[in-house]
Formats: sequence, C-alpha cells, structure tokens
Amino acid sequence: MTVETLVLVADSARARLFAAHRSRPSWELLEAFDHPRGAVHDRDILTDRPGRVHQSTADGRRSGADPKTSPHEVEAEVFARQLAAALADAVTARHPQRVVLVAPPRFLGHLRAVLDKPVSALLAPGRDEDLSAVADRDLPGRLADLL
Repeated sequence: MTVETLVLVADSARARLFAAHRSRPSWELLEAFDHPRGAVHDRDILTDRPGRVHQSTADGRRSGADPKTSPHEVEAEVFARQLAAALADAVTARHPQRVVLVAPPRFLGHLRAVLDKPVSALLAPGRDEDLSAVADRDLPGRLADLL
C-alpha cells in the first residue's frame, strides 16, 4: 500500500514519524526518536571551561575562546542528520507522495539543511510550530490542513 504523506513532528530532543492518509482519521506511527542531549542546557553539555587564546589583550590578560556554534546547536544538527537519514529510508521503503515537516523554526531550518534530494523533492508546505508534546491521537486534527 502506498503511503500518501509522511509527517515528521519534531523538536531538538524528540521526534515522531507518521504515515498519514487523507481518507483515514488516524495516523500510523512509524517510528519515535529520542535525543536527550538536545534538551539539555549548554552548560550541561560542556564538561570543561572554554579554551584560552594565545593573544593578549591590551592589559595583558587572555580571553576565553567561545565556540562559534553552541553545544546545543551542535546537538540539534546531530539529531537533524539522524532524522534526515530516517526520512530518506522511509521514502525509499514506502514511496510516499509527499513529506511534511512540523518543527520549531530553528530546528526546521536544521532539518531542511540536511535533507537529501529525493526527500527534498517531496517536501510539501509544513508548519514551523512545536507540536512535539501533542498526543499522537490529536495530531491529525491539528494538522489536517497540511494533508
């Protein structure tokens, strides 16, 4: 049976992938993902103080070297790549007509940046909203306009 639409509902710490059909009121949960490191604060990810640069300031002190990307953003990118790979596998296995992404704006950007071409070609308009805590049974009603 061909799946009409794959729907990924995610944030930086958890995600659910559903198979959705317009003709059915409920969706089939294909897979759930957890990424606990995506929910922790930067200070809890880092185990050490920032490194020091070897340049001195005018008064002789050295400044801390802040990373260009926060540890939380790095974890979000790691999780986005994991989800992109799962989406690619699902597209290959199930041959959906469309793929819909629902995630907070920042994480949605991470997801879109790492999708492969076959998945990107199937992307339908999604929603930049955090619905990761919404119960499975309530999602079809909340996202009916996306199918």
